[in-house]
Amino acid sequence: MLTSPPADPKRTKRWALAAAGGLIELWAISCLVWPPGLDLARHVALFLAAWLCYLVAIRVVLTLPSSGVRRDLTLIFVVSLVVRGTLLFTPPTLSDDIFRAVWDARLVHAGINPYELAPGAAELATYRDTDIWPRVNAKEQRTPYPPLAELLGAAVYPLLPGRTLPFQALAAALDLVTSGLLALFLHRVGVDPRRALVVAWSPMGALQFAHSGHNDSAMTVAFVTAGLALTFRRHWMSVVWISAAGLIKVVPVLALPVYIRETGWRGLAIAALVLGFGTLPFVSVGPSALSGLLEEGREAQFNDSFHFAAQRLAGLALGDRGDVLATAAGLGLVLAAAGFASRAGTSPLSTLVAASRVLAAYVLVAAVVQPWYVAWLGPLMAVTLRAGKGWRPFAWTDGVGWLWFSGLSILTDLTYQPGGNELWPWVRTLEYGPLWLFLALAALSEMNRSQRNAKPLQIE
Repeated sequence: MLTSPPADPKRTKRWALAAAGGLIELWAISCLVWPPGLDLARHVALFLAAWLCYLVAIRVVLTLPSSGVRRDLTLIFVVSLVVRGTLLFTPPTLSDDIFRAVWDARLVHAGINPYELAPGAAELATYRDTDIWPRVNAKEQRTPYPPLAELLGAAVYPLLPGRTLPFQALAAALDLVTSGLLALFLHRVGVDPRRALVVAWSPMGALQFAHSGHNDSAMTVAFVTAGLALTFRRHWMSVVWISAAGLIKVVPVLALPVYIRETGWRGLAIAALVLGFGTLPFVSVGPSALSGLLEEGREAQFNDSFHFAAQRLAGLALGDRGDVLATAAGLGLVLAAAGFASRAGTSPLSTLVAASRVLAAYVLVAAVVQPWYVAWLGPLMAVTLRAGKGWRPFAWTDGVGWLWFSGLSILTDLTYQPGGNELWPWVRTLEYGPLWLFLALAALSEMNRSQRNAKPLQIE
């Protein structure tokens, strides 16, 4: 009796990878048919389905044989490009941040400093229209965005003045660049570059950048480039790039101690020069340029975990001043994390992981945690995730916790529905309960390795 030959495991895995990529693209197409912001429950359900396909793809990549890397990378980046290209045709319906970015860019092109006047100022009435202006957020607050983010927005504004598409395209393109730079970084440090799929196929990254146009993808480009510079022994350039990341989103400045270890006071001087030079185009307003950022930081609270608990505990004794204590405690923990991270190994891989963990510490303690912040941690997940054994698809590393958060943080979108505030206890529990548990298990696993005098964690 004739029998068919056994299936080739390598081919089966690659077919599974291609199928997962195809299903993620199908999700992107569904966003064309059903704009995400018009039915939040359906949007969340479809997103989670795509996220499950993403998990399968990561598991497959972690177990692929060492051969066929170029072919696999081609598939990874083709799917990444197609998914983002599809989402570019969806009008931003989940966030109004992009409309503020367009508004700020309009002012810059009119020769007006966006740090000087809030959108609601009477002097700006002539710049208001019926498309962008109605959806500009925080109209009584000056812009909270750092200088380099403003300049990048101003650079693409002339392509289609008053439209969001250039901002979406910029964010999506920079997200792709992050994936490519991460693949190059991984290759140079001897790690499988196919792990860049963690960023390239992330539904959260694709949605928040190609659809919503958030500027965080510019920060991740600078952040990964800082690590890449170390692979060329350009320590001073790594300081330049991490400082540039801080000119797009302030948070990466907290990781400076990790990057100035090899350069000492010269690194501090370079960082000061970059940060100072980056503010020159808007320096005319003086210290008041910080008012928008400070106002937003003082009043905003969204999707917090440590801060949420600390604020309520401190409030029992201090009342309304409990928020100040919770914020101070969180900042202290991040600074402590930065100090601890600065004692990590000095290799490019160890440095990138240590800096990423500083950003992770910030996300854990911040008063505002938007779903797209998890994109900051794509490099950390790409490096630390490992295939598990037995029933576990992944081994216990901190990357598993953030991988969970990259999917379940989408539940925050449900709170924008009528009566959505009642969902917050469930949303926080589903997001942060497993996240903190996975981080604890990862810490215990690492402690057990140390006690057994095992070798340091090796990335396959």
